[in-house]
Order: sequence, then structure tokens, then C-alpha cells
Amino acid sequence: MHQLLGLGILVLAEAALHPGQLHDHHELHHHQKKIVWASGLSVHPRCSKTDHYLDQYEIALISWHETENKAFDPYLICHVPEEGREALDDQIEERLQHLERMGAKLIFHRLSFIDRLAEKLQTEAEEDSDPECIAGTFLRLEIPRILSGLPLQRHNRSYALYT
Repeated sequence: MHQLLGLGILVLAEAALHPGQLHDHHELHHHQKKIVWASGLSVHPRCSKTDHYLDQYEIALISWHETENKAFDPYLICHVPEEGREALDDQIEERLQHLERMGAKLIFHRLSFIDRLAEKLQTEAEEDSDPECIAGTFLRLEIPRILSGLPLQRHNRSYALYT
């Protein structure tokens, strides 16, 4: 499975860097800017699927390594509890550190509109939904704000890939 994912990453990178033509990924020039490859999830202790999402992200990182694709620069945006990173479960913290050693850049962020999301879910959700766990889905809406605060001189600032 991770071979297919890696191939998809390779094709997306080359299509973005060379519109209309595909090249061997070893031919990418050093002067080309990297593409921010952003993913997001909630690492709140109440979220039961965090381990599953971290497993999927690790497979994506393995694929990225196996393709030797230097066009993408992986960033994992983590929605954190109100207390911050210190409130994370030790096992989750260890897994995040492992992903960081694999090359992911970790960004700890609290969804800016979590209170409004909680109100909306309370009044309109058909089932009981925890806004702290759903917040990871909405992190993509804050990518421009998050990336604007990072030193991305070597990156293409026109677009980012979100998976």
C-alpha cells in the first residue's frame, strides 16, 4: 500500500513542479522550492482514533522516504488541548517524537474557532460529537495562518499540499 501512496506523492510533486510534463524525480533541480506537505489531526487525550491516524501518517512518511522525493517537506499540524502539549498522553508524545525523527516537522496549534465549533455541534449535530476530536479536520482552514508564522524561505508560498 505504501508503494502506491509513495507513487502518488511523487506524481503530485512532479506535476506541481513541472506542469504538463513528468520527469524522473532524481532530475529535480536544487534551486526549486519545496512544497509544504501539511497533514492535521487532533491529539487531544479524549480522541480514540489518534493512534489510527498516526499509523496512516507514518505509512505516508515511509513512502516519502522510499521515493527519495525531496520536493515535499512534511508538516504535521496537531490540534492540542487547551492546556497545551504538556497535557498529551505519554504514548502519543513518544509517537510524535518518532514521526519527528522520521522527518516530520511538528506544529502544535489550537483551532482558533474551537468554541464556535462546539456550539454548532451542540445545536446541530445528529450524534454526540466531541469538538476536540473533530478539530483536526478543520485545521486545513487555518493553514494560511499557521504557515505565515513559519520561516519558509526555501518553500513555494503559492500553494501547499494537504493530506
